[in-house]
Amino acid sequence: MRYLHFLAISLLIGLTFSCKESEKTQKKTDSTQTKKVEVKPIQIDRLATSQAEVLAALVPKDTTKYGRIINSEIFKKHQEAFNKGWENLESKYLSKIRPWRDSELADMNKEGVTVFYPFSGPDILNAYNLFPNADNFILFGLEMPGLLEKDLYTKDDKFINAYFADVRNALEDIFARNYFITSYMGSDLYRRANGVAPLMCVFLARTGNEIVSIQRMGIDKDAKPIFKDIYGSKADTTYYGLFFEIKNKNRNKTQKIYYFWGDVSDMALIKKPQFDKFIRSFPNKVGYLKSASYVLFNPNFQIIKKILLEDTNVIFQDDTGIPYRDFVAAGNWDIQLYGKYTRPIADFGSYTYQPDLRDAFKDSSKVKKINFRYGYHWKTDGASLIVARRNNNPPKYIQPTAEENLKKYPPSKKR
Repeated sequence: MRYLHFLAISLLIGLTFSCKESEKTQKKTDSTQTKKVEVKPIQIDRLATSQAEVLAALVPKDTTKYGRIINSEIFKKHQEAFNKGWENLESKYLSKIRPWRDSELADMNKEGVTVFYPFSGPDILNAYNLFPNADNFILFGLEMPGLLEKDLYTKDDKFINAYFADVRNALEDIFARNYFITSYMGSDLYRRANGVAPLMCVFLARTGNEIVSIQRMGIDKDAKPIFKDIYGSKADTTYYGLFFEIKNKNRNKTQKIYYFWGDVSDMALIKKPQFDKFIRSFPNKVGYLKSASYVLFNPNFQIIKKILLEDTNVIFQDDTGIPYRDFVAAGNWDIQLYGKYTRPIADFGSYTYQPDLRDAFKDSSKVKKINFRYGYHWKTDGASLIVARRNNNPPKYIQPTAEENLKKYPPSKKR
């Protein structure tokens, strides 16, 4: 009996100890499972955001610094002139393109996508209007990145009035035509409104974005971005681009924009292999080409063309982008045409005319109508739009390398 009594007590003690250990283990497991990953709140750069909103003729959410300016007659005149141009842009172009985007570009406009927009200049506006859900945007152009005035709100009325006028003048063509003319922009961009930074800020404010960060940017030899303060009195050619991180009210995540300034012909990019490497490092790329001056018809831009044809999944362009014959030769693209084919405008030579694209548009089964004007055909309904989606077929034709093309077509040779 003593033995049985002792055994019962031992079993009870063991059971109690086991239950306590199990309870501790369960608590530990529950603690591990319920532990939440701490997400840092997104910090908005209020100074940069307020400046962007004021330049875009909007009353900033934070009026701490800009109270004097937004209550001035100068700002009211800026609003009146700016809004007139913006309303034309919105009613004739942007508002008509958005429904078409939702219908025809849904597979391109989604999270996880990087939009590659060569020859864009500062036109983040159209890229964002078409692909508002993209994670990244890569743009480049011949317009200098420039700087921002850190203390714009302290400037006198004469400076503010002239700064507003520079911004509006630089935007005249986009207001009227929905594209920039590089040669017309220079004098307006390099006086008080220095470079394209203020213009890109305007577009970001008008598309419902706040600025988390804005910096000057370059790429090092390892294809990694390097950054420097956007505010300052002197540009540094080491930092030949702009970087924006933005937060849209309709998104939980931030988005990033990379703008590069400079020559992107093969002669220039062969000396900067990190540029090609940097762009190719982004997955899930969408190519976008608009009002691109038929630059890719020139064989001395082979590096950019190869990135588009080899490293993007979908390309949306007008007839000024990749020649139609290159898609056909590659043989691994499914093409959908929109609009109609008309001759390129008189500003460009006969080399830009595409008989094969003209013939493709004659097959009505391959063409969808559009109800908006686009690109260089802003005065007419003559826009030719192409959406090319890569299929699973291996390419029939591989574009030559930049080095091969430079031997065959030296840059000095007239075409």
